[in-house]
Amino acid sequence: MSEAVREAVATFLIEHYWKETIGEVAKQAINGGATNQDALEAVKAKFPHAATSMASISWYRSKLRKDNPDIPTDREARERRGGAG
Repeated sequence: MSEAVREAVATFLIEHYWKETIGEVAKQAINGGATNQDALEAVKAKFPHAATSMASISWYRSKLRKDNPDIPTDREARERRGGAG
């Protein structure tokens, strides 16, 4: 019985809590047109104790842009939102 419970708990955690990572949240935000600040705020909202920095978000954006040059730079994302900062 305990093995079945352990497996059920592990499956629940994988599907509901461990499925999303800091990197995935950051990349989803960036892919959605977020600025670096917006992406960092999205990460902090999902993972309040994360030590994620603006440099980390910039790294994710850079990595995404290597694979897809259509991903806007942070500056372009800010301009699209109608503000420079």
